[in-house]
Amino acid sequence: MLDANLPDLASHQTAESRWLSRVNRTLAALFGLATLLVLTLLLPCASKAMPIWMGFVPAICMLLFITGSITSLLLALHARATGERLLLGLTGVFAFNAAMPIAYLAVFPGGLGPFGLEVGPNTAASEVKSIWFSGHALVMLGAIALGQGCAAQWSRRKTHVALCLAFLLPTLFAIAVASIIDTRPFMMDPQRQWPMALLKIGGLLHVVNAAWLAWRTRLAHPMQLWLVVSLLAWAAETLLFVESHHPFTVGWYGANLLQLAGSVSFLSAVIWQLHLDYRLFEHATRRLAVLASRDGLTELLNRRQFDQEIAREIARTQRKRAPLSLLILDIDYFKAFNDAFGHPAGDRCIQTVARAIERCARRPGDVAARYGGEEFAVILPDTPAAGALHIAEQIRQGVLAAQIPAGKSVANGWVSVSIGVATADDGSDRSVSALLAAADAALYQAKARGRNQAVLEGS
Repeated sequence: MLDANLPDLASHQTAESRWLSRVNRTLAALFGLATLLVLTLLLPCASKAMPIWMGFVPAICMLLFITGSITSLLLALHARATGERLLLGLTGVFAFNAAMPIAYLAVFPGGLGPFGLEVGPNTAASEVKSIWFSGHALVMLGAIALGQGCAAQWSRRKTHVALCLAFLLPTLFAIAVASIIDTRPFMMDPQRQWPMALLKIGGLLHVVNAAWLAWRTRLAHPMQLWLVVSLLAWAAETLLFVESHHPFTVGWYGANLLQLAGSVSFLSAVIWQLHLDYRLFEHATRRLAVLASRDGLTELLNRRQFDQEIAREIARTQRKRAPLSLLILDIDYFKAFNDAFGHPAGDRCIQTVARAIERCARRPGDVAARYGGEEFAVILPDTPAAGALHIAEQIRQGVLAAQIPAGKSVANGWVSVSIGVATADDGSDRSVSALLAAADAALYQAKARGRNQAVLEGS
């Protein structure tokens, strides 16, 4: 018989969820401590010059572009399915994070070609970086405000429009920044102090975003937890950039690596959450499949599933030239029992008979089903007539042993069953309807002979 222990499945999912939650929080705490340790070690020597590696910026920018693109795409798919506004906002955040590295690379000396501006604190690259960091923090602030604690959802049409804007606007903004910054038509400050001011504002906003998100969501969802951890890593990264003063310093290298670590950690959290969602979907699908195939009262197979099983077994036994037996059971005088004791007692009677059938038809290939009302059916593969009659007798005795009081509804005082037995011997070409008709005819004979007995067809 099919095994479907739904309560055990639910408890297993709950225990697994609790274990994963503990592991997730432990990993997030370790990542946060590692970020704090890196910041503590690098901050005192942030402005110390390091060897110039011109391939570092293209490598970091490409990695940030890839992680940002994948993250925004996964978030977009999740947002499209759920309509959650926070996910829509985060899609725009990480699309912004994917577009801005290209703008930064376009103006960085040697980024996309051998030529570039002078290496120093007042280059266009530092200005793009400051706009990138402060813009990222500002867009994140807007995403959290849009999410309203992750509870609000949008319609499908609004979701599609928002997703298009989430990808389009960051791209247009990055193109505009890359093309305008190099000409610097709007820069009136010869000391170029505003990039540092924007960096500091961006770092402060990251801390505000982390605190607001933690307060609004209580970090109930793993992605919320890792987003807060990533925000703190980006805040630490901004502080290192401010203290590094120049490219190719300890703080500059460390800040870029922290930025990448924050992006990768959140991407990993998104992928892991999608994995968990897929597993939950798989469990839910299995549960629905079981519920769709089971009778709600007895948890035996329902009539629809029985029809599929009997057709499958007929075809299998005909191929293998093996016997197949079928039992049709009916509770004796069940209408009188219901009239005497009421429908709730009738339901309990049906459940007790179902358990008695399960105890007797317990081989791996045996299939028991509620055929309809107070009728049951049992498929016995690879079972000849004598074996089927023996199992039918065991079921009959098992129902009597349950001692379901029948009162005056039957003569002997206990609920009993009548059973009809039919067999397709050695893979005969009996159809499903023919086998059912034979078992039903045998059941009719059992009732005609006084009930509470098992009768083999033709006997």
